[in-house]
Amino acid sequence: MSDIGRPSREQMEYYYDHNRAYFDSMAEHYKEADPDYYDRVIVPVKKEAPFRAGYDENKAKKGLVLISAVMVLLVGLAAAMISFFMMDTEEKNPVDEKLEQLEENSGDGTNKQTKSPIESLLEERKTTSEDNSVREMNTYEKGMFYYDMGEHDKALNYFKQVPEGDDNFNDAQEKIAEISDNQNNGRDGGPAPK
Repeated sequence: MSDIGRPSREQMEYYYDHNRAYFDSMAEHYKEADPDYYDRVIVPVKKEAPFRAGYDENKAKKGLVLISAVMVLLVGLAAAMISFFMMDTEEKNPVDEKLEQLEENSGDGTNKQTKSPIESLLEERKTTSEDNSVREMNTYEKGMFYYDMGEHDKALNYFKQVPEGDDNFNDAQEKIAEISDNQNNGRDGGPAPK
């Protein structure tokens, strides 16, 4: 029987190597329509495929594995970038902490401040920069600094640390008595009214 009008063996090898779906559809067709052609051409192409130069049965599998590996790498990289940019830092800015405190106090009716949030933040920044200069003061000066700032509890702690031999010991004792007296009488610990 003549193979005129049918693909040659070389053509079938090409289809097998480069377009398996087309080869399979032709093999099915010739298996039914021309079993002799199927046995002479198509069966040997299938059997000899692993031995032909340039044929790689796992070519598609290797490509799929490579594409999968690249996709996993990209997904991992994207997840790492997202977690890096969305990560909450442990350090909080003092201004942010003050804003959070103001927000917490604003809704429950316990906020007794008469200052606006902006004034409070400005005062917080001023206090922070002034605290740096406080480190260089002696205990009496630190007590006076906080006393003048209206932070009488802090001032009291520093006045109590003034040693007995210090030139400012007596003044510190007077401030301790004044603050304690004002606290006991329900005032904020500031200077007694005159």
